[in-house]
Amino acid sequence: PRSPAGVGRGSGGVCGRVKMVVATPDVGVAKSEGKGKALSKFDKMRRKFGTPRPNLDVSGFSYADFEEAMGEYDQSFAMDDVCVGRVYQLEPNGALVDIGAKASAFIPAHELSIHPPESVAQVLTVGEEREFQIISEEDRNGQLTLSMRKLEFARAWERVGQLQAEDATVRASVTNVNRGGAMVEIENLRAFVPGSHMAT
Repeated sequence: PRSPAGVGRGSGGVCGRVKMVVATPDVGVAKSEGKGKALSKFDKMRRKFGTPRPNLDVSGFSYADFEEAMGEYDQSFAMDDVCVGRVYQLEPNGALVDIGAKASAFIPAHELSIHPPESVAQVLTVGEEREFQIISEEDRNGQLTLSMRKLEFARAWERVGQLQAEDATVRASVTNVNRGGAMVEIENLRAFVPGSHMAT
């Protein structure tokens, strides 16, 4: 389209009483920044979204300084690590947890307990701290997947092993009965009692 009188492309001008400014990308600056050194991820984002470079004389803190400072607080996590995290958001299919990683971690609803609850709020509340086990590597967004169910299984088997070593008598909930015996639940684990071992 034709420009109004007195207004040129890529420059400032006045039309009547309204001042109009048309901005153009500073291609020369962007190209010169890339010569001779690798751009940080912050500089790449700045170039991608066209945000201006900060005035370091005023801020006194560069993107490189910020990246280095963040690295001091970065923790490394591996599969099966047990960590403490704070729940900060509940969702219909799980919860977001802050464990000190670069991105928030996520625990799916089916990993909340050995017996999945009807709702996430039955198990977790925002602000509480719990132990979680990491059950995945980081995805492309840096997010880890957590589990409480695996921790429950490990602790339940530990308790059952201790009961067996002590030759202890325990109470169990009967969940199903068939011709061969009965299915029971002890320490949230399923067990089978043969008919020949049942008292009459």
